[in-house]
Amino acid sequence: MSVLPELIRYVEGLERGEYELTVKRHCKKRSLDANAYFWTLMNKLSVLFGFSSVQLYRELIKDVGGNYYIIPCRLDAAERFIQIWESNGLGWVCDDLQSSKLAGYTNIMCYYGSSQYDSAQMSRLIELAVRECRQQGIETATPEELSLLLEEWKGRPACKK
Repeated sequence: MSVLPELIRYVEGLERGEYELTVKRHCKKRSLDANAYFWTLMNKLSVLFGFSSVQLYRELIKDVGGNYYIIPCRLDAAERFIQIWESNGLGWVCDDLQSSKLAGYTNIMCYYGSSQYDSAQMSRLIELAVRECRQQGIETATPEELSLLLEEWKGRPACKK
């Protein structure tokens, strides 16, 4: 079914003036239950280890896979670039690799936060937290409960910026 005729009628009915139209793919938001469960696990680990849950989250981000770019950056701009990148959110983390084939540059590994994750990446992040909790003797959801929690994401398209 084409929505084009309906769209044309709508546009023709608008008052004169300048307009901006944005079209983007609809994507299902992450499950708040799964997100809350993840942060519950982070809190349990933070109590055990004596680190903040944000510190633990920023470390787990690095183990998800497929969630970073390596960007060459001028040495004199690297510190400011890292500040700007990390201001995007809690999970936006940079590691300066201290090397580049380009003279006067360094390579920066730039991880983007879980707010940009697709269902597979978010599932891996939660599974990493569950695995860490189990290794530390912290009670977690059963595999069946976890599967139900993550089921809401099945078929969710990537919502990356």
